[in-house]
Amino acid sequence: MVEDSDKVRRIVDRRDRRDRRDRRDRVSCHPFEILEYPNPGSGEVLMNYIATRAREASLAGDDDALLELLSLRPIQLWFSVPPPELSFMLGAVAEEKLHRSLEATLVLHLLSMGEGGLSSSQLSAVRELLPLERHRHWIGLIEGAQARLVGDVGHAYGILSELPDVRDSSPTVLDPTHGARAFAIEQAAMTAALAGRFQDALALYTRLLRVPPSEGVEFFTREANLRAAMIHGLYGDASVARSHLAEARRVPRSTSWAEMQLDSEQSLVEALLSDGDPDGAFDAAMTLTYGQMGEMWPFYLLALQRTGIIAGRGGELCERIRTLLASGLGDGGTGLPGSVPQTILALDALMCGNVAGARREQGNPDDQMWPSRITQCLVAIASGASQAAIRLLRDARSMTAHLTQAERHRLLVLALAYQTVEDEAALSSIVEVLAGTDQTLGAFDLAVMEAFAPRLLAFVGQCGPDLLPAGMRIRAEGGIDVPNLSASELEILERLARGLTREQIARELFRSPNTIKTHQRSLYRKLGAKSAREAVVRAIEAGYIWGPGVGGSS
Repeated sequence: MVEDSDKVRRIVDRRDRRDRRDRRDRVSCHPFEILEYPNPGSGEVLMNYIATRAREASLAGDDDALLELLSLRPIQLWFSVPPPELSFMLGAVAEEKLHRSLEATLVLHLLSMGEGGLSSSQLSAVRELLPLERHRHWIGLIEGAQARLVGDVGHAYGILSELPDVRDSSPTVLDPTHGARAFAIEQAAMTAALAGRFQDALALYTRLLRVPPSEGVEFFTREANLRAAMIHGLYGDASVARSHLAEARRVPRSTSWAEMQLDSEQSLVEALLSDGDPDGAFDAAMTLTYGQMGEMWPFYLLALQRTGIIAGRGGELCERIRTLLASGLGDGGTGLPGSVPQTILALDALMCGNVAGARREQGNPDDQMWPSRITQCLVAIASGASQAAIRLLRDARSMTAHLTQAERHRLLVLALAYQTVEDEAALSSIVEVLAGTDQTLGAFDLAVMEAFAPRLLAFVGQCGPDLLPAGMRIRAEGGIDVPNLSASELEILERLARGLTREQIARELFRSPNTIKTHQRSLYRKLGAKSAREAVVRAIEAGYIWGPGVGGSS
């Protein structure tokens, strides 16, 4: 869909000159026809001009003019008019006119993905009618967007990564596609990030920054910098993240509706990179909502997790996550959207020593996602399956390559696994690698390990003192030191907390009193308790049950 960069202006200019000649003979004319063309000198003026023309054409019922704008400048039109308004405009266009412009039909379906887009049979039929490469480009965007919106982000990325504009890495001095190339790369980059392929996403955002900005869609530059900053802030190099944030701040603000979401993303990145005020950073992140982040909402939750754990406010974090889950967020799907909420709750349970709860929260983790993989390994270590965790962590090296913070976290958890299997040589080797980076462990790593495995931090402090902040005091016991209760023991514990006797528990569970007695003795031994009351108190401290609402346990 390559067109001359000023074609839309010349077409509208000709119409205006014709209308001015006829104006004296007409009583009135609709606003779209009499609007004076302002000779745009910037992308902002062009976007305002296109949006105004589209609105006036829609108001006047001039379907031809609206479709002409849609065919010539689809990206500018899409980002200048808010999606609900644009959907309303296009929904009013006569169906027979849409069918006469097959390219406009495809663009329309792409712009109205929230309403379902094309079905598989419709796409197959359209492919046969549209042999041109430019049409296949739009079909690929539609298929990729559809796959992503139904939850299959891996498949979506496979489609989008094969688009010619995404595969072709050769830079050009000018962008003859009027933003279509940048849009394709942006869609592929976002999908790669949601699929957990952070290195691919960073490479694509770098590509996007090399695409010459087209008039009106310069905000793609701001977006690429903010999202690269977000990924680096969570898993990469914090200094690189700050550099991207600084570049994003330099991009002039446009009139596009997309700027509002980018404002939220910038606020989130600023909170993520905030130093010295953990509570302020978490409060700033909590003022945002997942809805403001659009499809990037999993990164909002990951940033909430990081700032919340560093601030020591896991309770508020989990309350927000559970509220979102109750609204249907993260229900099914693959990639980060289908795993991040569960991963956050599982890690919180682990940090409280509730291994059984962590296993329940994580469900069936997608170990192709780095956040899921790392939590899965921590659960395995706490459950006595350290060898399995070691294998998973070794295989995860490709996930963390060139991502400084993720690689450091991988090495820390691998060191913990070696410590639990008493492989001192491997443990010392890992700590030496960490010490060789000449970097203090990050606040997030320290907070997680201090809660979960303080013994490892004590060892790290002995072998690599520069890895810990000066004067850091490490507590003696963490989540991994809490006993691992079986399902039967948990069932009995919950009923002891309700004040039931051994005989009452036996009747409720349809088991013999002797079986309950055996499990109860094992429960007491693991908790270091001598009575039901003491067992309940220790279980509350360990996070196996909640303190409020267990009255009767006395």
